[in-house]
Amino acid sequence: MQGKNAVMCFAVLVGIATQAGSTHFSPETVESSRIRSDIRRIANEVARVQAYPGRGVAPDIAALALNTANRIPPSERESELRDEAKMLVARLQSDIPHEEIETILTRVTAIEGLLRQEESKSALDMSFLSAMAMAPSPNVAPNYNQLEVGDLIFIRDGDSSKNWSWADQYGHVGVFAGGTPPKVYESNFHDGVNHHLLDDWKKRKGAVIAFGRCRAAEVRPQIPLALSRALTTFRSGGHTPYNFFFWDKHTNRRLYCSQLVWKMYDHIGFDVDSNDPLYHAVIARRWSNWMVRNVVRPAVAPDEVARSPHVEVYFRGRIP
Repeated sequence: MQGKNAVMCFAVLVGIATQAGSTHFSPETVESSRIRSDIRRIANEVARVQAYPGRGVAPDIAALALNTANRIPPSERESELRDEAKMLVARLQSDIPHEEIETILTRVTAIEGLLRQEESKSALDMSFLSAMAMAPSPNVAPNYNQLEVGDLIFIRDGDSSKNWSWADQYGHVGVFAGGTPPKVYESNFHDGVNHHLLDDWKKRKGAVIAFGRCRAAEVRPQIPLALSRALTTFRSGGHTPYNFFFWDKHTNRRLYCSQLVWKMYDHIGFDVDSNDPLYHAVIARRWSNWMVRNVVRPAVAPDEVARSPHVEVYFRGRIP
């Protein structure tokens, strides 16, 4: 996420950070004073960029946002939830039955919801920050005729149980495969790598949806070929199962949704895992920096694909 989007994000950060005080910053300490000082620094940068739009954001500000997010002390309840999530993720790294994996991921999703509730009690809701930076217009319905073979479709359901556990803007991504009827090539929890009807996506009423395309116009003719290669390699019909081990993105034995997209783009020489620092700031605020280091950074999330400099998100809206 760059330029105007980043400025919007920082502007919202400044706006709500000035309200912080009762929960995380009382009594006033040396560290809380430093956090406030860093927030003022971000505010000054926002003011400068707004005054000179062509100037761009100073390169160290995104890192400062991540650092600030990590330093905001969590509530006691947040700490308890994060510790439980950390233990569950560590359990995932052992040899456990598929049924237990599903149970763990269900609980992780529930913990995410509880952490969002804790965030809402704080004046510094980092997820709200990032959402404001890329907010889709809820009044714009998608025009599916815009889609070209190889385009990416990002989505976030209102039901958090249908989203990737570390989702911010988007919980899932698929590749438009065209055809009659039109289909989407994707990997999901239930049946691994597969083709599903685009009409199934259209039924997800109220979901946030976005379309993305390779930013380099000269490379776009290669995208359908990369999609074809992915289909040859990973096939369809659940031949390649879902990858529950999100941090293991290099394996070809199992794939999750954004990992499939990452591998498709990797074939044409583009790494679409942006490791976006503002996305990491959101996740660090919600899950802790431990989760960023051990799960999010080595993985590739739909949000990181959407914020890749190689991907142009040309439409954002909501399914009516």
